[in-house]
Amino acid sequence: MNLKTIRKSVDKFDQKLYTALASKSFLFVILILFGLSATWVATASLYPMAFDENVHIGIITIYSQYLLPVLSPSQDMAQYNGVVADPSYLFHYLMSFPYRIERDVLQMSETASIIGLRFINIGLFIAGLVVFWRGLSLLGLSRFTRNIIIALCCLIPISPLLAGQVNYDNLLMLEVALCLLFTLRVLNSLKQKNRIPVVDTGLLLLALLAGTATKYAFLPIAVAIVAIIIGAVILSSKRKETLHYFAKEFSALKTPTKIVLIALICLGGLLNMRYPSNLINYQDVSPKCDKFFSVEACRDFGPYGRNYNLKNKLDSTFEPKNTIAYVVEDWIPGLSYRLFFTVAGPTNGYATREPVLLPIFIYSVGIIVGVMLFLWRNWKKSLQDSVIWLLLSIIGIYCLSLLAKLYGSYTDNGVAVALNGRYLIPIAPLIGAIVALGAQGIRHKKRIVGLSIVMSIILAVLVIEGGGIGTYIVHGQPEWFWQGWGQESHRILQNTLDPITLK
Repeated sequence: MNLKTIRKSVDKFDQKLYTALASKSFLFVILILFGLSATWVATASLYPMAFDENVHIGIITIYSQYLLPVLSPSQDMAQYNGVVADPSYLFHYLMSFPYRIERDVLQMSETASIIGLRFINIGLFIAGLVVFWRGLSLLGLSRFTRNIIIALCCLIPISPLLAGQVNYDNLLMLEVALCLLFTLRVLNSLKQKNRIPVVDTGLLLLALLAGTATKYAFLPIAVAIVAIIIGAVILSSKRKETLHYFAKEFSALKTPTKIVLIALICLGGLLNMRYPSNLINYQDVSPKCDKFFSVEACRDFGPYGRNYNLKNKLDSTFEPKNTIAYVVEDWIPGLSYRLFFTVAGPTNGYATREPVLLPIFIYSVGIIVGVMLFLWRNWKKSLQDSVIWLLLSIIGIYCLSLLAKLYGSYTDNGVAVALNGRYLIPIAPLIGAIVALGAQGIRHKKRIVGLSIVMSIILAVLVIEGGGIGTYIVHGQPEWFWQGWGQESHRILQNTLDPITLK
């Protein structure tokens, strides 16, 4: 067989593989396997899991006693920080309704009701992945590329752990995806037609308001989105015509549509009333526990108690690292490590296990190379594109705000804490999009010969070598799981994966 024949055979195989990986069937396989992984986490893992699950359940329990999200302070609430005025409450309030049904109507046990809420969280995370997949198409990314991005997000070891427990980041995942989708629709319409679609703009505003009421860390993302849209309108050559059309299209909407849209936006505004109220009353958007309860009572809230103890033990001669040193030595390594490690809940003292070698190596190399290619090949062209500015602004502003908060905590306490990789999961598909645009070229849709073979090998290696649920299975300890199904299923899975995983 000559070289030419071999090349044709490889190219033919590559084409078939590309078609398979670009199919909707492959997307369904990704989501089903991820759903099964997260379902195993939800049904096998001991409550509470590590990502503040007991705090979220506790706050949900409090809201389940109220019809409206207006709480009457009591001293036992101190273990949940400043819950009475916390602007990040929408997730807990919404989850309180299925929780009421589980406990009051169905009379479910505590374990069963927690697993039920975990299932809802899995649904939220997967819904976010689906919306992200749709939104990324508006960047001009091929279906193959979008499938690979979603697969790689699912194979981050911390992803199934987050999806399989009760945590407000699962709702935030969906909200960030919705904001991306509606923002891209608005920007593309503005670019192609000099028009701002009214319904998409209204839905975007609603998604933004829902996001800020879910987690105040979403505020930088909301600011980035609003700034990009306003900037795109200002820079538009026909902005007067654009604004005129917007007013005309709104007037043309049917009255019921107008009423529903306005009502939803007003509701979103009401959900965020804690922000101005907190600023007026406490000069802080998210007041700490000691604004409402005694310091001693607040120490029952884990992060508050940790910071309180660290601050009291801080040597007066402590000199904090400068920001650059902190980023290089603590922030980047800490966040990266906690995207790929595995961890037990408070029952087992938050015991941690090291990441498996290959996943963290593959992701690190891929992101570094992809970003460098993006900057080298496309930065001049891309920076003229508002949608690329959108991606860069969301990622940049969000990460900078996260850095500012964590660095401030470090300078106050003398120890780098709360370097949680899961904070990056809601923007992981956006980082994947930047890497893909760097590797392929802006809006490149043609098949790159050999890419499907390479990506198939990478995905296979990740699945076998600790990607996704693999790290949790291989490094998890029996006491991390419920007796019976949890421990037995973990033992079987661990015995299957352990011999083939390079640790």
